[in-house]
Amino acid sequence: MRYRIIAYFCPIFDNRFTLRFKNKDMRHFIYFLMLLVLSFSACKHDKNEKEEEKDKENNSTTNTDGPDGSGNEVIESTTENNPYYKPALVVIKGHVKGGAGANVILDELDIGKINPLVSEIVDENGDFQFNLFINEPGIYQLRFPNAGMHLFLRGGDVQINTSISDVGNYEVTGSPESYHLKEMYNILNKENHKTITLQDRVKAYETDKTKVKQLLALIDSLPIYYEAINKSKSASLIKFIDKIDTSMVSLLAAFYLDVDLNYDYIISVLKKFKTIAPHSKFYTQLETKMSKIIPVGPGKMAPNTVVDDVNGKSTELAKYKGKPVLLYFWASYSEPSRKENMKVKAISDKYKSKGFVVFSISLDEEAAPWLDAIKEDKLDWVNTSNLLGWQDEISSIYKVDNLPYLILIDKSGKIVARGFRAFELEKKLIPLL
Repeated sequence: MRYRIIAYFCPIFDNRFTLRFKNKDMRHFIYFLMLLVLSFSACKHDKNEKEEEKDKENNSTTNTDGPDGSGNEVIESTTENNPYYKPALVVIKGHVKGGAGANVILDELDIGKINPLVSEIVDENGDFQFNLFINEPGIYQLRFPNAGMHLFLRGGDVQINTSISDVGNYEVTGSPESYHLKEMYNILNKENHKTITLQDRVKAYETDKTKVKQLLALIDSLPIYYEAINKSKSASLIKFIDKIDTSMVSLLAAFYLDVDLNYDYIISVLKKFKTIAPHSKFYTQLETKMSKIIPVGPGKMAPNTVVDDVNGKSTELAKYKGKPVLLYFWASYSEPSRKENMKVKAISDKYKSKGFVVFSISLDEEAAPWLDAIKEDKLDWVNTSNLLGWQDEISSIYKVDNLPYLILIDKSGKIVARGFRAFELEKKLIPLL
């Protein structure tokens, strides 16, 4: 009943009503005052509710209406604000042939990270749209149920055309760097496929007992194959980087270069972008990576190495400067290493009279098996080990990723070759004697 009375009194409250009331008795007057207070309160409450509803409506419109009035939500990237860049609006409009009803997700990518931002359903016409504020140029990904595509975004309108049956075969307008990104991934996929094919051959031989000889021969040749793949990958990436020149994708491609083979080239890329985009996250990440690396590729000076010998006495690699040296990583528990020992020893015996030195570093963790192996294999060269296994910092400095591992150093202390096998040693050594 309260609200009926209030609804009645609110519109008729005026001077005429007050004048008519002057002739009533006091009790009715008190009742009137009570109703008057209630009416003010209810009218104010009703007004506040309407204003709140209006505010919600306005806020809803602000948050969901796209910049083109399409109603698409405007989202923001998850990266922190970069004070050297102004946030930029990107409007991604896509058409997916045969993709009506498909779910598409927009991800923000960073090194080792995928940050999902928003998803949309492709409409009945095969269209979708994302409106995104980004804090600086970066890599993004559109994920479909069966595949995805990478985009490099820095602002503006981007149009994508693809087919749900072949998402990877897409066209992009409004983002030239997205095409550069696509080409880079094509290069990487092509080279990585070579490695996968090689690994599949090893697995096939391992499961076939009639292929033992082929397996041993293949394992023995793996470093050669990997080196060839690595060189091919580096050559393709360098050609690509030179072609796209100042595109920021050059910094991304430089991440995938073998540092040992291309240290100087990567530094040259950094120097170029120091004047172009020194504050971008891609420049900062590559610069940080390179600042932590000691170059140990061919043509670089071998870092001085101090290791304990069989008597626990520190021995330095620098002591043998002026002689050709084989820095030889192995371990007593590694069967390939034990076989390699015999081949390296044969060359050592043949050329040690001409100054050739084998400086071996074992990645053993216990002294007994290491010393036993030295005795059994008759290793009469410089034998050292810190008995730290793979935790030894030396293996990290020299980028040793498998055993045995050979690094050839010339008389000046410069690295000539690395990652090869013993049957290649003599040919590489002779010019250094």
